[in-house]
Amino acid sequence: HVSTDYVFDGAKRSPYLEHDAVAPLQVYGQSKLDGERLVLERHPGALIVRTSTLFGAGRAMRPHYVSAILRQAREGRRIEVVKLPVASPTYSIDLANAIGELLRCAATGSVHGSNRGGCSRLDLAREIVRLAGGEGVEVHERSAVAGAPARPVYSVLDTTKFSGVTGRQMPS
Repeated sequence: HVSTDYVFDGAKRSPYLEHDAVAPLQVYGQSKLDGERLVLERHPGALIVRTSTLFGAGRAMRPHYVSAILRQAREGRRIEVVKLPVASPTYSIDLANAIGELLRCAATGSVHGSNRGGCSRLDLAREIVRLAGGEGVEVHERSAVAGAPARPVYSVLDTTKFSGVTGRQMPS
């Protein structure tokens, strides 16, 4: 079962461990937590993989964050993004490989499968523009949209358990 960092409330200021208290702030996080609990209730030996801020190929209809920033950079537009949340952006191929490794290792329970480290949305946007060679494209902080769904302000995932199970680290 694939789940999310949104099961946490963001109050912690160090990477979340699998056994940390969960307290979703919104319906999406609560529905993922309910899914985790139902899967484990019905299949106690199941694997739950929590991830964060996915990006990768596809999704032309609704581009993910990285694709949206790249598009704006290529258009040479001024980019305005919210600073928070701080999370663990994860490349979809890295997640797929991690799930495969965890299955090969017969892992069970909750394991965090995200790329290592964390950054804010603002820092991520600035790095995307830099790596894309967007000289002259400015990335600025903007205020959060009023009425937007609540998100954990900090939800970096600790991947130490993944390393212990598989013998390798997730890419950063």
